[in-house]
Amino acid sequence: MTGTGKRGLLEPVGTVVPGGRVHFPLDLGMINRMGGDPRPDRVRRVPAWYAVHLARRVARCPRAGSLDFREVSTEDDWERVRSLRCRVYEQQADYMRHELDVDGGDELDGNCVVFLATWQGVAVGTARLAARRFETERFLDPQELESILGAGWRQRYLEWTRLVVDRNQPVRRLGAALIAYAQLRIVTETGYRRYFGYSRVALRKYFLSNGFVLDEPTAEFRIPERGAHRYQLLKGRFVEDLCCKMPPVVTRWAGFSGCGGVVREPGRNASLRVGAGR
Repeated sequence: MTGTGKRGLLEPVGTVVPGGRVHFPLDLGMINRMGGDPRPDRVRRVPAWYAVHLARRVARCPRAGSLDFREVSTEDDWERVRSLRCRVYEQQADYMRHELDVDGGDELDGNCVVFLATWQGVAVGTARLAARRFETERFLDPQELESILGAGWRQRYLEWTRLVVDRNQPVRRLGAALIAYAQLRIVTETGYRRYFGYSRVALRKYFLSNGFVLDEPTAEFRIPERGAHRYQLLKGRFVEDLCCKMPPVVTRWAGFSGCGGVVREPGRNASLRVGAGR
């Protein structure tokens, strides 16, 4: 059953299986109908195959043909994503494994578009962007989120979560490339221009080095079931991130606004200046 008609604001809209568990993520068309900026920038639609080409350039991979990216739209790819989550969490972040179902999904997948990266046909990276129903609300009150993100935040923002990259794969900049692919698809196929998410404070530099041009840190909090780590809310704009990863000729062709010169310098990471990552 796909998500159609009127639903409650926080009700999952993806495909569900008997018992009510959300089973399959949304597609970009459904995400687009759920919100976005009131007057989004007019940009040229980037074909999915060209988004793959540009993401491969961000990865700087010598065997680019072995690296592929796509939106999850089949049961086979969805199974790959869930298996990858389980495998990577068990190997690299075992304190996160309890947040997944036995098959690697969770209750928010039905409100997300999910992206997958493969190397020689093997799943090596995944990320998702959620609309209208957000994981961060488990840790911060909606009123606090509104004070940080502004009025109408629930309709204007997407939330990054479940960014998972297999450390054993050979592509050094896989995280940056996967993020670039997802951002290109979001910016050119939906009206969303802003994102937020959360991460451990210690990982902020990792996100900066993987193509996020973040606003200054805002709220900090702890998640007791994940140990003593401190977490912080992150937010930014998709187009600014893309302008730091894509060659200027591409950003001009696509019609991205806000790409004149160097955008906010993300810490000391000089590789994220406009035009880098070619």
